[in-house]
Amino acid sequence: METRVYMLDVSLSEYSEQEKSALLERILPELSAYRQEKVRQTRFLEDRLCSAGAGLLLNLGLKAYGLSGREEPIGFCGNRKPYLVNHPELHFNLSHSGGMVMAAFSDRPVGCDIEKDGKADLRVARRFFHEAERADVERQPDPAAMTDRFYRYWTLKESFLKVTGEGMRLAMNRFCIHIPEAESSRITVKLDDALQPHDFKEWQLQGYHAALCVDRQTGEETPGDVFFSFQTLQDVV
Repeated sequence: METRVYMLDVSLSEYSEQEKSALLERILPELSAYRQEKVRQTRFLEDRLCSAGAGLLLNLGLKAYGLSGREEPIGFCGNRKPYLVNHPELHFNLSHSGGMVMAAFSDRPVGCDIEKDGKADLRVARRFFHEAERADVERQPDPAAMTDRFYRYWTLKESFLKVTGEGMRLAMNRFCIHIPEAESSRITVKLDDALQPHDFKEWQLQGYHAALCVDRQTGEETPGDVFFSFQTLQDVV
């Protein structure tokens, strides 16, 4: 089993608004009709670039499987979780935040989440996190460590929710992520105190946290290989 993860920086910090708009118009013909319409319906330019970037990553990821992102019909199930109508055996997930876009592809249910760092919001942790997760955030030694732990939990929890397809129908405090002290140890998740068969992987980029969750099949002891690619929008246009 191999899971493929792509990240794309669409911030274009050196570009003017006019240059960003011109580049976006160049990208649109490369996207599916559905994605083009979604981009055009998005209000802010930065969000349109993120949406277009998600379409480009979908193209890139599906190309590795010999499929065309422009032509493959996308359906939605559960809590608006997307799937490939003609290839339900191939799973994918998309996420974006700030000026970064993330996509994951696998032969089993997969979820990903990327978040732009801010400050640890303890009100959010107390309301949505499991009690053990909240306590772990609050006992960190300084604000920087608290922020790091907060966003690790947030992205890990969101990636797990996306695998389940339940979205916010599954209360975030019903399941608990355990982040071990030893980096070599496996991150685990319990739902209603029952250990779940999922594997996680994390990335920290400058100003961002990201996480991947993959459903582990019966009898598997390892999560398999993860292919990772990071590019800028200028690289793929």
